[in-house]
Amino acid sequence: TSCTPLLPNSISTQYMTSSEYTFLSGHPNCAGLRQSPVDLDSFRGPFAEFPPITLTGYDTLSSSSWNLQNNGHSVVASLPTGMVLSGAGLNGRYHAVQFHFHWGSAAKPGSEHSLNKLQFPMELHIVHYSSRYGSMSNAVRYGDGIAVLGVFLQVGGILQPLNLYTLGQQIVIPPMPLAALLPDVHQRGRFARYQGSLTTPSCDEAVVWTVFLQPISISLSQMEAFRNVQATESSSFPQRSMMNNNRPVQPVFGRSILIASSAMTATPIFLPFCFLTLSVFPIVM
Repeated sequence: TSCTPLLPNSISTQYMTSSEYTFLSGHPNCAGLRQSPVDLDSFRGPFAEFPPITLTGYDTLSSSSWNLQNNGHSVVASLPTGMVLSGAGLNGRYHAVQFHFHWGSAAKPGSEHSLNKLQFPMELHIVHYSSRYGSMSNAVRYGDGIAVLGVFLQVGGILQPLNLYTLGQQIVIPPMPLAALLPDVHQRGRFARYQGSLTTPSCDEAVVWTVFLQPISISLSQMEAFRNVQATESSSFPQRSMMNNNRPVQPVFGRSILIASSAMTATPIFLPFCFLTLSVFPIVM
């Protein structure tokens, strides 16, 4: 039988929705000139050559389990020390501290960045701070203080469902290498690079973004489980869904959104559901 491609949906070109105005309220940085997310144009570039990315400790099996927690805004995991990002044109070493997710709904995709004006169902962010600045709280004061790896998530594979239904709940992830949440090693040279910001208030313009162009996969049941996550405690009524916790794309304002030259001749990324052979997001209950 034929297999219908699951393509990301088109994004709106309207940046400033009513919810975005609310988002900006009380947070002047969120109206700055190097805000994130943005659209990534892998067809037109501009293109640039980058040295290989170095992920120290990413392939090491963690000695302890990780806790994934519903914090009312996202699903977040704090990371143990020892995982360091460097290379790929970054200025020094960046220490991984946490990862979290953004997602949409059945009717609206939820990645924050878009690729060639298209969005994916979800996006994963792995957040790091520069060793030169010593801590996250200090690093947000500098334009290159934070490095975030962005990973698109597409539907594919068969995994057990995720249960983080209400605020405060958490689950334990069995020990695994952080690299399991990244595209295959041969795809890690395909990325976009630009100077941007945190995508949630206070929107500090301190982030060097590296967004991989190749998605990883998540099961349909896990995708639906994320969409069922609530932003309120189990005792609260009515319950409030955490769907669509992604910020709209922002104006570029003349910034260079660089595409690694290794991505210039790559094959198209939009893969049919039944032929996905990407890394699988390995959460088990």
